[in-house]
Amino acid sequence: MKLLDNWQFRVVIAVFLIVGMAVPSLIFVLPIALPEPALLNFRSLTVGLAVWIFCVGGGTFLLIINLQSLARKHEITRKSKQFDLLNAVHETLIREIEPNRVLEKIIELAIKAIPSAEKGCVLILNEEKRYLEVRAQKGYDDLPANFHIKPGEGYGGEAVSQGKNFLIHDLDKEDARLRTIKAFNSNRPSIKSAVTTVLKIRDKVVGTISLENGVRTHAFTEHDLKLLESFASPASLAIENAMLYESVRKHARELEMLNRVNFELIQSLDLQTVLQKVIDSAVTAIPKAKMGTVLLLDEENKNLEVKASRGYDPEVLKGFVLPVGKGFSGAAVLQRKSFIISDLSLPLYKKFWLKEEQAAPTKIRSAMTAVLQVKDRLIGTISLENPHEADVFKENDLKILTSFASQAAMAIENARFYETLEKEVEQRTSKLREMNTKIVEADRLKSEFLANMSHELRTPLNAIIGFSELLLDESPEVEVKNQRECLTDIHQSGKHLLQLINDILDLSKIEAGKMELHLDNFILTDLMYSVQRTVAPLLDKKAQKLKIDIPKNFPVLFADPNKIRQVMLNLVSNAIKFSPNQTDIRVTSFYHEEKKGNMFDIAVADHGRGIREEDQKIIFDEFRQIDGSTTREDQGTGLGLALCRRLVEMHGGRIWVESKYGQGSVFKFRIPQTQLKMDEVVENLHQAGSYSSDFILVVEDDLQSANLMKRFLELEGYRVVNVRNGNEVLTEAKKIRPLAITLDIMLPGKDGWDVLQELKSDSVTQAIPVFIVSVMDKKDKAYSLHADDYFVKPLDRKQMLNRIGAIKKRNGAKNQIDRILVVDDDDNALFLTTSFLEKEGFLVKKARDGNKALDMIRMEKPDLVILDLLMPNMSGFEVMEIMRNESELKNIPLIVLTAKELTPEDRVQMSGQVKKFMQKASYSIHDLLYEIKRVVG
Repeated sequence: MKLLDNWQFRVVIAVFLIVGMAVPSLIFVLPIALPEPALLNFRSLTVGLAVWIFCVGGGTFLLIINLQSLARKHEITRKSKQFDLLNAVHETLIREIEPNRVLEKIIELAIKAIPSAEKGCVLILNEEKRYLEVRAQKGYDDLPANFHIKPGEGYGGEAVSQGKNFLIHDLDKEDARLRTIKAFNSNRPSIKSAVTTVLKIRDKVVGTISLENGVRTHAFTEHDLKLLESFASPASLAIENAMLYESVRKHARELEMLNRVNFELIQSLDLQTVLQKVIDSAVTAIPKAKMGTVLLLDEENKNLEVKASRGYDPEVLKGFVLPVGKGFSGAAVLQRKSFIISDLSLPLYKKFWLKEEQAAPTKIRSAMTAVLQVKDRLIGTISLENPHEADVFKENDLKILTSFASQAAMAIENARFYETLEKEVEQRTSKLREMNTKIVEADRLKSEFLANMSHELRTPLNAIIGFSELLLDESPEVEVKNQRECLTDIHQSGKHLLQLINDILDLSKIEAGKMELHLDNFILTDLMYSVQRTVAPLLDKKAQKLKIDIPKNFPVLFADPNKIRQVMLNLVSNAIKFSPNQTDIRVTSFYHEEKKGNMFDIAVADHGRGIREEDQKIIFDEFRQIDGSTTREDQGTGLGLALCRRLVEMHGGRIWVESKYGQGSVFKFRIPQTQLKMDEVVENLHQAGSYSSDFILVVEDDLQSANLMKRFLELEGYRVVNVRNGNEVLTEAKKIRPLAITLDIMLPGKDGWDVLQELKSDSVTQAIPVFIVSVMDKKDKAYSLHADDYFVKPLDRKQMLNRIGAIKKRNGAKNQIDRILVVDDDDNALFLTTSFLEKEGFLVKKARDGNKALDMIRMEKPDLVILDLLMPNMSGFEVMEIMRNESELKNIPLIVLTAKELTPEDRVQMSGQVKKFMQKASYSIHDLLYEIKRVVG
């Protein structure tokens, strides 16, 4: 049976039968050629032919059966080999999960399954670098290190590029693109024939398996290609599983490393310790890193400073500073980007060299750097280097370093915050100690001040009380001369007492920030003559003279004249008090024109005993006196010079003393100044109380917007003055008295809301119309602060020009309101409002309820109605509703003046009819007058 199953045996038997049957047939046919036809007959011919046909047919049948059996046997053998190969791959899937081992096993099995293969390799696509790299090979002893090809290069690259398998019978005769591999140049390994198939993971080409024969052409068949194709699918699955395992393992290692490092970093809050741990951990985590640095950004100087290192000589890096943009760390900060440098010696990376003249860096071959960033704020970089090898850092290394940098940045920032906090605590502790010392000293000074103040207050009070009693007790016959002397002493003591109280109150106002300057132009000579008249009794008492030395061409000053007079009065009074009898007190003035701004100086010189150098530092402090004891020779509270210093500083100036003990003193103060010509001052004084007919004050800090407004206003014939700082508006408005003011809200120095309040609170400027011009739409707030109109940018120029034109036309015209009806059931409120309006020249009628008010409105047709809401019989809401529905009354303007808290529904009900809502007890009579003018205007 076994013998019959042997296909070689069956072929031999079949051939034997065919030959055995064919020979008798030849014997049968041979007589046909003989010359004796008598030997032939029909019967013999028929029998021979039948026997021949049977033998030939039977042999042929047996041959066909044996050939089919041979083909089936060959197919079974091929499928058996294919099954064995697939089974081996599946076993590899089960046993191997390490990527390199899986790939090596795959190429080994592929070469074993196809005997014609002498050698082969597995190429895997590196998606980040976009090339194919050899991950496993067998038979290539001379393959270059780091060998890789690009997609489309060689038959392996072409297979990946097209997603197509190749069977190459003779490589030398194929297309050049299948033969060309640039990495080999002219030393390409000997390959005659090849077969390659693509590896796919979820329909995505990830690489190839290529088998080659370097000796024979046509070494591979279609069968070999199909076998390799069937092998590629499980091989791809094995590769995918191995890659997933490797990815999970790497991720686990990264997480473990990051958790460990994070734990180590949070153990310390010392900045230098954290920085050193950061670089030590980073170098340890990346095996190919031999050294590294942490550089922190100095935002002020735009430099990177080395704060920690590993693998470097600390002395070499001591004080090393890297400008932002220089070197790979500087470039990382500038670009906010982490990157790898494969070989720093290549000209490609020359831009990262720190010295242009060096041919190549001597200490760094390859490197990578990651930015240290907390949210959107860069704080520095962490850089790792290898001094000897090129291309040692991979993309996965950079991912690890980048993840690590994120954790490290938070740790560094926490340590820096703690260090800053520690310093602040130390500074605050030091300040608290200092403050405690000052408090103790202040407590001593307070006790001393109170004792001195008690003496100072009791002295004039004693005189006032004593002389008053003397006047009351004296008989009518006492001479008038004695009475005048008593009254004079009472008067002087009262003024002294008033001055003491004023000094205390003024200093308290300054401390509370409630002291305000009222700037104006004045002539210094006039002010000094006023001071001289005030101190004349003190001068006469000591036979002293006050000499005033002010140049004739000294400019007009612009400051608060009352505050400057107060400073001069204090300085001159002190000079008189501390100078001997029959000496001179000299006042001099100087003017300086400087680049940073003009200044004026005023000096008061005396011939007193002078001030020691150590005492000169304290005499301007509150409550401080050189001699604060109760046995001191001179009187005083220690407030005068302190007040002078505060008033001078409010003007932006400073005050100081120049003195030598025993030789007298000179007190000087300096204040910034704008020089004005005398004719300008006179013109300004003449304009007081009236508007300038063509001046517009444009308050705008944006130069482009200010120029645009200036241009279209000047085209209409107005003169424009631009102010760009909120602190200067009131001063400029007082000086030029403009027709109108356009005011931006967002200003440097002082915002528009504060400026508007200043303008409307000052008696000189409160009537000047102010138009808000802003990108913000806050009309309600503007009108509540008495703005005259509100324009939202972009500005409607025509509307503004019409508004200014209406003001100019109205300027100087008779008040358009003559008759006002005040409706209120509160007699006191009615009396106050009516009295004030009548004092202002208005014709006022009164009504105590809604019904009477309506009758008077219909009869009188007043120019304005001031209406309360809460009234008996008929409320103010009902009055408004009736007026709204009567054509003759609906256009009469209304101002609501009430104590009621309005609800949103109330405001909706009044909208469109009431021009202004004012709440009782929260307005002044001047506010009411302003609103009347605004409503009509």
